[in-house]
Amino acid sequence: MLFLPQSVYSSRTRLARDLEAGRLTADQAYQQMLQLDPDDYIALLGLGRLRRETGDIAGAKEIFWQAARTQPYVSSPYLALAKTFFEEPESLGLATALGELGISHRVTDDSLLQDADYEKASLQGEALEKFKKLPGGAQNRLVVRAMREERAGEPEEIAKLLHPFRLLQQMREDGDLDREAVDTILREGPSLAPLLVGILRGWAQDLLGEKDDSALENALALLGETGSPANIPHLLEFVGLEHEDASGASFWALGRMFERYPEESVRVIRSIASGLGPAERLSIAEQIGRHPEFDPDGNLLAFLGENLEAMPKKDRDSFFLALTATMASAKGQNGVNLGRALLLRQAALLSKNVRHECEDLLNEFTRCGFPTHTVQPSSISVYDVCAGEVVWSADDEEEEKEFEGEFDNDDKLPPVLELVKRQALPARNEPCWCGSGKKYKKCHLDSDTAPPASSPRRSSSNAGSPTEFDSLRKRIGEFLGQALPRHDFELAVKEMFNDGAPDQEATDVAVTDWILHDWVAPSLGHPIMQHFLVRNGARLTEREREMVQAWAQSFMGLYEVQDLTEGVGIKIKDLILGETFFVHDVNLSTRLVRWDGLLARVVPGERGTEFAGAGLTVPRHSIAPLRDWMEEDRAAASLEWREYLKRNWPRIRRQSLEISTKWIQSVRLSNTDREELLMSKAVYRIIGKTAVSEALRKCPALQEDSSDETGDFFVWLNDEQTVLGNIRIHGTKLVLECNSRQRMERGKLLLASLAGDSLKHLNDEFITQEELRRLAAELPERDPALDTIPKEERDAMMTQYLERHYGEWPDRKLPALNGKTPRQSVRSVKGRRLVIEVLRDIENNEERKRRAGDPFYDVTKIRAALGLEI
Repeated sequence: MLFLPQSVYSSRTRLARDLEAGRLTADQAYQQMLQLDPDDYIALLGLGRLRRETGDIAGAKEIFWQAARTQPYVSSPYLALAKTFFEEPESLGLATALGELGISHRVTDDSLLQDADYEKASLQGEALEKFKKLPGGAQNRLVVRAMREERAGEPEEIAKLLHPFRLLQQMREDGDLDREAVDTILREGPSLAPLLVGILRGWAQDLLGEKDDSALENALALLGETGSPANIPHLLEFVGLEHEDASGASFWALGRMFERYPEESVRVIRSIASGLGPAERLSIAEQIGRHPEFDPDGNLLAFLGENLEAMPKKDRDSFFLALTATMASAKGQNGVNLGRALLLRQAALLSKNVRHECEDLLNEFTRCGFPTHTVQPSSISVYDVCAGEVVWSADDEEEEKEFEGEFDNDDKLPPVLELVKRQALPARNEPCWCGSGKKYKKCHLDSDTAPPASSPRRSSSNAGSPTEFDSLRKRIGEFLGQALPRHDFELAVKEMFNDGAPDQEATDVAVTDWILHDWVAPSLGHPIMQHFLVRNGARLTEREREMVQAWAQSFMGLYEVQDLTEGVGIKIKDLILGETFFVHDVNLSTRLVRWDGLLARVVPGERGTEFAGAGLTVPRHSIAPLRDWMEEDRAAASLEWREYLKRNWPRIRRQSLEISTKWIQSVRLSNTDREELLMSKAVYRIIGKTAVSEALRKCPALQEDSSDETGDFFVWLNDEQTVLGNIRIHGTKLVLECNSRQRMERGKLLLASLAGDSLKHLNDEFITQEELRRLAAELPERDPALDTIPKEERDAMMTQYLERHYGEWPDRKLPALNGKTPRQSVRSVKGRRLVIEVLRDIENNEERKRRAGDPFYDVTKIRAALGLEI
């Protein structure tokens, strides 16, 4: 089992207390830990150290190697092995290679090398001083680079021994793998499977970071391509997860296992089916639908419907209905017959409604003679998965939908959208939804995800089932339609949009949410939510009343995105009240980026803190002006913040949009001389063309471009080789073009000094920035000329530019820092704050480019260079 039940974590805690109190020896504690989980690398490391201390070096090495195979992405086993081999002079090469593996897996740990003996590494003097001044992560990377450079002379036996571990290390560092890298890994064959399972184990037990999600996806795919049916139970542990890459890749790998070992796979499934949960069983049923030849008589499908006693009733009902439909669809009339027999055997375990639904479904198949439906096997290859080119979402259209500002709820309940979004369970290491402050895995994980009893995760068959407050939301929505007159709704629309003409979707989402929570309807004297409490409070449960009261007290706040857990939710900071908390929202976690601004309503829900209604993104450049305006507006109204926010959402919304529009209109571009960008053109008639051409050629500030075939063309440069303008001679006309009025006037003086008598000035022409924006809007979104350069080359060129630009950035004087460089600014508290804010602006923009798949710069490198928190 890779996902450990809570009981194992609880027992580990008890063993730790017993060890500390002296009730157990270290050896006893470690042995008992291994009885709980034979792959507990902490226990293995502890036992290995005990063996080493008693002189059993061979035993210690064997245990450390076992720990490395168990958790190949954890550095401690490699470092323990390195230390052990370092004591043997003949094994220094292997010790060094193992040390490099260990450091590579902890390259961002600033404290890793703080106690290192640099003199033994021949690092002394000025070089040592410079090295010590580097951030810990930079030191680690330099050490790893130096160690890898030494591999060239490495003995073949060491290279062969560590080859599998290094392959996986490279897979972790590369993320997406090309075909050559995949083929190299596949050549290892089944021998690599235990290490791939180790990667799955590390991810399942939260020993890996979010950046290792691609390594998890690759490991699942490679295990499906190289592993044996004995690995099927490991794959099944991932198919029910809400993490799309994990569930998608594991389902694909399960299919590959069926294709490669059909008979053995069926035997393994039969041996473990009774202990599987609904998600795992349905995944197997779907694979049979894709590969009907694996179960020609349908007996395996029927077998999946046995032993349902351990499932919670709500899971059992939804699972059985889905299984019955799959049987009939995959096996036709034979599937219908098998389904009826299975229904008869399991009737006592099913609800009356589900029994009737299953009977109706089977009768419909028989009556209408529905053709059997066979889903085609997947056309995806292991190369596609490892290259990161597969989107596992079951709803591609929803995935591709752009988030353009306002975000809507997922499910519509006439006549309004539902009040509070329902989202996925938190990740194991996220704060629990109940607000206890504990990690989810330490709190409600087991109770939320009971089937099977030992499973620490949610069954995917629950994904579409009603949640706790669905009925309550529906009642409130129906109450709105009954209680609010049409005239009041029209008044609300008018107040929200200030006599504008909003589209219907904006009206439905924004106005309905505002009416329900905040707007005081003239006919009622208070918001709908409060009116609902007055009229229906006696018929609500205590928990329902608490929830409606919390929703009624909510308001639209101003927030800043602090961090994101893609596929789960976002960590936000309330820029008004100062609180920071995690909000569960799958959609926004994949569409926003760090440091985005957000006007949103945050409310409690089934899974903790969630977003409700309709919100608005706030560009970074608008956050501070909007916050200042809100502060002035609130002070003028003499209101407490919460009351102000509930009363003034339409005004705040309009002000946010207005600030953003004004900012765009006010942006004034400038050239390198900080002169306002104004496309300027001076047009002359040439009186003596030969004299003019010769005069221009003699001028050292002008360089002739002979490649221009339309006439004489000159580039005007200053001493720093900055282009100040262009001069073109065509027929009897000369045209001077510059990007500012000031440069054009200087250029006209230059021409007068060179060939004044041979030129007659005709007129000046200008294109303003407003006109440039209009022209840009009318152009195609993409210049076709760019497509003549391969994307790889364009991306490489842009990446080089970004690395060069931001590599020099810490030492550039910046207007935003009052003319100081970032390196100078971070020496003071005020300057440090300014630099942090500027870096947030940069990171916000670079993250947006990363999400779009464009070249981007990792701002953490600048933070490391300036000694700022990463």
